[in-house]
Amino acid sequence: PILFEGESGDSTKAVLRYNANNNILDYALSLDGAENISFQKLGFKRDNNSRTVLIVNSSYEISFENCHFFSNQSITGSRVSSIHLLNNYFQSSLNISDSRLIRIEGNLCLNRIQQYRMDSLFMLGNEVNAEIEFSGNNIFIESNSTRSLNAQQRIVYEDGHRGYSGNVNIIRNIILGRVELYISEGDSSKIVSNEIDAKGQDHGIHVFHGYYSPTHKNILISGNKIKNIEDCKKLYFLL
Repeated sequence: PILFEGESGDSTKAVLRYNANNNILDYALSLDGAENISFQKLGFKRDNNSRTVLIVNSSYEISFENCHFFSNQSITGSRVSSIHLLNNYFQSSLNISDSRLIRIEGNLCLNRIQQYRMDSLFMLGNEVNAEIEFSGNNIFIESNSTRSLNAQQRIVYEDGHRGYSGNVNIIRNIILGRVELYISEGDSSKIVSNEIDAKGQDHGIHVFHGYYSPTHKNILISGNKIKNIEDCKKLYFLL
């Protein structure tokens, strides 16, 4: 594996920066079909436009640890695997789609995290100052602090049908807002031991089951603490 590491140990001092006004090369770093590369204690900054780091085209075994992302759209990724994001500071949003084996752990993100059409997504111990949005299968979201958790039906389309998430595990999170979850028919999912502040929300936990099935036998909702319940029409809303 190849390692790029800031010598000072301060990710705000060793910064990879690209400030040209270039709409085609709109990134500070592009990993296109890359493999086995690690970045530690480095900063990344893209002036003028949007993307800071772009990861695409079957890149795998890529890790960022103790790094600082200054610009808009901190990391944008698509069709990649085995990506590890550990203990980083994201000044803006984090967006990855159509990917597998993604681990996001111990990060501070000042904007939203969006992970769509994922297989095996692990989000553990992150602090997110906006919402977390996701879809896919084998999703583990545990011990995060966030404004809301949103697994949205409208963003996934597969085989001509609306897509649903399956085997979703939402455990021990602190959520300012509400939980929304769209779950596949027959898939087991858990919403367990979360602290939810539902101030201003119609409901605390909102679950839609796949293809409008009325059964919820594979969904476990247990041990959740919901504050400001007087704002809720219903604590649990199953449809």
